[in-house]
Amino acid sequence: MIPKMLETARKHSVIPILVIVTSDVHYWTMIEKDVIVGPSILAKLSDKDYCTKEVMNHRYFDSKLFNALFTRSPQLHVPSPPMITVNSVNPSFCFSGLRTGTPANESEAMRKEEEELCFTTEEGSRQFVYGAVGLLDDEEKLREKYIQMSDVAEECNFVISGDGRIVQDKGELLDILGKINPKVSDVAKAYLD
Repeated sequence: MIPKMLETARKHSVIPILVIVTSDVHYWTMIEKDVIVGPSILAKLSDKDYCTKEVMNHRYFDSKLFNALFTRSPQLHVPSPPMITVNSVNPSFCFSGLRTGTPANESEAMRKEEEELCFTTEEGSRQFVYGAVGLLDDEEKLREKYIQMSDVAEECNFVISGDGRIVQDKGELLDILGKINPKVSDVAKAYLD
């Protein structure tokens, strides 16, 4: 995607924007220090012995934390000019079919939460529109930002901490993807600092 975005930027003198879905639940978690200092964060998070029930209970939150971290990373490694903008957007808790497989013992509680808290999918989608075109006259204000309720909000303390920067900069995902498809490594070498 990065090559196409950079090509578009050069060819049309525009700043392409990539909007990544995240959630405010990234505020509710952090990556433990023993995971960060180990040789591989992703290997540790996948380790059978590490993945206890307690750890897995916040795995969804962790995934959204990684989305927030990932949003900041490309900006640091894509040479400029041309520029690209990457931001993360929280559409909030929305009605959708994603919870149709909820176990029966949880579905009643989920239904009550939906009645009290949910936005429509149309309302949630407005956040993506804002992330993509909300400040076209000053898109830099959205670069590397977390967007919630059509406004820039600060990410959780972990994301902006030194430990968050370490996790963000590890680059493990590119290494893993490069083993699956060597083209990923080729693109990283050609387009990323």
